[in-house]
Amino acid sequence: MLRALLLAPPGAGKGTQGQRLAEIYGVPHLATGDLLRQHVAGATPLGVEAKGYMDRGELVPDRLVIELILARLTGDEPLRGFVLDGFPRTLNQARDSRSWGRARRTTFQAVISLAVEEDELVRRLLERGRRSGRTDDNEVTIRNRLRVYDESTRPLLDFYRGRGILVEIDGTGAVEEVTARIRAALDHILGLPIEGTISRFVQANPKGPGQGDVPGLLRRVAETLAGLGPVEVTGLTLENQPTEDGPWYSVSVYFHPGDAGDGRSRGRTTRGPLPSSS
Repeated sequence: MLRALLLAPPGAGKGTQGQRLAEIYGVPHLATGDLLRQHVAGATPLGVEAKGYMDRGELVPDRLVIELILARLTGDEPLRGFVLDGFPRTLNQARDSRSWGRARRTTFQAVISLAVEEDELVRRLLERGRRSGRTDDNEVTIRNRLRVYDESTRPLLDFYRGRGILVEIDGTGAVEEVTARIRAALDHILGLPIEGTISRFVQANPKGPGQGDVPGLLRRVAETLAGLGPVEVTGLTLENQPTEDGPWYSVSVYFHPGDAGDGRSRGRTTRGPLPSSS
């Protein structure tokens, strides 16, 4: 039963992918924004309190967000699996949710991070704004939102990377292609037959201190490839983007599943018991 978190910047398609993955794996898609709106519309005690913060233009406190999620996970029919979208959103929430999950053996099996270049995100968000008639989103405000997201999310990515459960996926291309990449990675983690083939993944240094560490980036690429099982690398490109802190590096790896000569079939990987309290 899949227990996963989706992390992605605005415009990366997180909501769409969350719904598709929930349908594929037969688990609920829990978007904190949707849950919060349901409580507000239903005038529940939690919704009434949260609405006060929202009406004042303030962030809903961690305490209420955690209560919101726990109420859904531990309701009349406790959830064994889920695709979570929008929580945790801070490092404190991540630590608290891990402690709660370890006590109940329901921690995340995977945290999926969708990587999309900033210029592409800006293009998508501008187009979305034009279609919806929102004129308040311009390139300056969008880039600022993306910068704030990057700064606030970086500690979360480092936290889950340190736990060994971060899965970094190239979020560019058709919706179906991105879903196939995510599904191939998740099927590997869950020990399921891999029906699709990951043709490309992108790994990048976190922006900020160390973003120019190419040897460290290549070591992480090697670790990711090793975690995927037997693969045949068909191409690799190293790219850099200039920033105020110097060049920011990313690596694109092109590959298809190969045979390891150990009895495993092409396109299928196996693993031991699933980690439930990592």
